[in-house]
Amino acid sequence: MSIFTTEDEEISYSSIIHDYAHAWATDPDDIELRRHRIITWLANRDRKLLKAAAAQAWEKGVQYGMNVVRTAANSARVGPISENPYIMEENQ
Repeated sequence: MSIFTTEDEEISYSSIIHDYAHAWATDPDDIELRRHRIITWLANRDRKLLKAAAAQAWEKGVQYGMNVVRTAANSARVGPISENPYIMEENQ
C-alpha cells in the first residue's frame, strides 16, 4: 500500500516507511539507509512525545497534590474538642 493514493485507506507506519525509503532511491543500499533513518527518526519522535506526555502528567499530579494539601491545611480545625457542641462543660 502507498500513502500516495486517492482511495481512503488506513495509513500505517509500514506504508510511511516503505514510501519514504523508496522515494528517489535507486540503489538498494540507499533504500535500506533511508529505511533505517526514518525508523530511527520515528522512534526518537515517539520517545520525545512520550516524555512530554509523562512530564505533563507528572506536573498535573503534583499540582493536584499541592492543591489537596493546601485545601486540607486551610480547612483544618484548630480545636475539635472545644468545638464539639455535644460535649458538656464539665467534660472539657
